[in-house]
Amino acid sequence: MSNFFPTETAQTAALEEQYETLKGLFATYLHDSDELFQKQKGKTSEHFKRYLSMDELRTSPLHKKFYEDVQTCVEALAAGLADCPSPELAQAAAEPFFRQKPKSMEPNQRSWLIAAEALVIPLIPHLRREDAERFRTAYEQQYQWAEMMPKQRELYNALCDATGKKRKRVGLFASFLAGRPKEDD
Repeated sequence: MSNFFPTETAQTAALEEQYETLKGLFATYLHDSDELFQKQKGKTSEHFKRYLSMDELRTSPLHKKFYEDVQTCVEALAAGLADCPSPELAQAAAEPFFRQKPKSMEPNQRSWLIAAEALVIPLIPHLRREDAERFRTAYEQQYQWAEMMPKQRELYNALCDATGKKRKRVGLFASFLAGRPKEDD
């Protein structure tokens, strides 16, 4: 029985399986990176290695594998949603990307989760307008324009496009010279 489609076909079943895989990737990454952090926590030698950016926490292949696997999964979901539209599935798949990432979170884990946010862009055209609006509002509350990295700005502008809001200008000195973000005309 399908959770997101009125009838279940091989294609819709594969899409739901991709969604479960995506959820699993986030859960596994959070668990494994927390475990890695706990394993290194408190060791004096690890503090020295961390200072030199040589510790396992930063250099673990876990982070890059998470990023690449999420990218592959989202691309497959977006391609499948183009053939079998389901705004509910798109919304559920986008949720993990927009969860809060408090500054108190382990910095390396937080930075990889923020880097992965932009991977959700292919799913945005498949969202209902109200879901895109909710995600855009949450994103505005979590990040200020001046603090956003280029990929975060790209994601924010994609959300603006999906909701009909004016895009922020992406110039190098756009927010620096004016002291606040400028809107496109």
